[in-house]
Order: sequence, then C-alpha cells, then structure tokens
Amino acid sequence: MKTLVSLLCCTALTVGSASAQSYRVARAGAFEENGRVEVGIPTSPLAVDLTVEKEVVTVGPYARYAQKFLGVRGALSDKTLYSVKAARVALLDRDATTASEVPAGEVRATSYLGDTETFSRVPFDKRSLVDESLETAARNAANTLFAIRRHRMELITSEAGEHVFGAGLQAALAELDRQEQAYTELFLGKRVTTTSVERITVVPDAGKQKYILCRFSPDRGLLPGNDLTGDVVLLQLDKESDGSFTLTPASPKAARTATYRVAADVVCTVYCGTEELTRATLPLFEFGRDVELALPSKK
Repeated sequence: MKTLVSLLCCTALTVGSASAQSYRVARAGAFEENGRVEVGIPTSPLAVDLTVEKEVVTVGPYARYAQKFLGVRGALSDKTLYSVKAARVALLDRDATTASEVPAGEVRATSYLGDTETFSRVPFDKRSLVDESLETAARNAANTLFAIRRHRMELITSEAGEHVFGAGLQAALAELDRQEQAYTELFLGKRVTTTSVERITVVPDAGKQKYILCRFSPDRGLLPGNDLTGDVVLLQLDKESDGSFTLTPASPKAARTATYRVAADVVCTVYCGTEELTRATLPLFEFGRDVELALPSKK
C-alpha cells in the first residue's frame, strides 16, 4: 500500500481551567495515523473585525435660510465621512469559526424620510400664479412648520377638538410628527449613519511581526493595502512569553516519542495610523516551541 502524505492544520488541544490562561498544544512534524503518514503544521489564523461608521449628510434646499427663519444652523454642503469605531482580533479557529459570527451592521437616521437625497415638497398653492422665490418658499415652509407645532400643542392640551382622543389622537399626533420632520429636513437636511463590520483574516508567519490589513481614508473608508492615499491599518504581533504551561520532555531512553507544538502568548495589537484600536493576548502556534513527548508503549 502506498503511503499518503498530507499537510494538515493540526487540531489544537486546549489545556487549562476557566480561571487560568488556556494553552494550545497540537501535533507537529511527521507522524503515522490510520495507516497514513501525516505532516502536522499547527497554525493560528486570526480574524480582525473592523467596525466602520459611514455618515452621509445631505443639505436641505432651504439650508441657507435655517438661521434666518428657524434660528438654527443647518449643514451647507453635502459630505460623507468615515470613521473606524472599533476593532476586534480573535483566533479564527476558536473564537470566530464561521463568517456568520461577524457582528451585524446598523443604520441610524437623524432626519430621514424616503431615500437619502429626496426631500419632501412644500404643498403647491394653486391660487398663486407666480413662482415663489427660494426665500419666499423657505419663509412659507417655516410658517407651516410653526403651525404644525401649534396644532400639536392644541391637540395635547385639548384646545382643539375635544372629541379627538384615544387612537384617533395618537394617529393625529403621529401624522403631525411626520409632517414636522418633513419640513424640518428642508432646512437642516438629512443625516444618515451606517455601521458595517469588515473581517480580515491573517495567517501569522513566525518571522513576521507586522501585517498591513488595509488602508483607511476619512473620505473613502477602507481601502486596499496598496493604496498609499490612506492611513495604514496595521496588525502587530509581539511575543509576550512562552507561557507558564510546561510539558516534561521525553527522556533519551523513551521507546516512542512524538513532537508537539506549544503555542506562545502573543500580544496582538491593531493600529489605524498612530491610534491603537484594540489589543488582545492570544496563544499562537507560530511563535511557540516544539516539545518531544514520550508516548505510551504499544501492547
């Protein structure tokens, strides 16, 4: 029978208690199993999750009149801004085994009706035979906004329609809220924040400490690692210790031995430019040590 040689990412044996550091041990080197010769290559793939926030600000058509008619300042230019809000680094084969475990993103809207760029229209007065100037339209929109607020207060204080109560009152207030938001965003614009999580996988190399994960730009978000226009997002690996977990090596007289790799404690730090995003101490095989252990004698 021919001997089959295969390269394996060995399954790790985790040793330790809940109150102490866990240590990972895996078979290394060539060994025979089930009539086949296997080559154990213990690896520790890492998953780096970056939480990126995208904020889109769309200017309202009456933005330059917000101060004049409402007494507040609205955004005067459209803009899109990105920021890295959080990061997480973990062992892919233990802490994050499937892509479905990537945290879900979310959308938050400060003022948002319909799509991001569409604004509600002020009702057209068919009795007017001339087009309104932008300032006049803004003044009319502001007057309508104040009227909506006044009607809401009248409903709440029962000054208007004493027969409006219960579900009818709630429906009326909800409609007034919708109209107020529609008119307010004509001046203050829309602000929509979207949060997403991007996962980058890294397989460490024993002789390499720094890994460029990607690049980041406040204007364009995450970029490829070779795009020099953005700040580098870097993973740095610094060996902390071999760990306090000890294995007794086989004596020279041992009849049967096997090689095992013991993972070392490594500090994994993620940077964006000069800012440290996160750090975690993880047991990595690539920085570990090999130990020759005695095997039980075959009967």
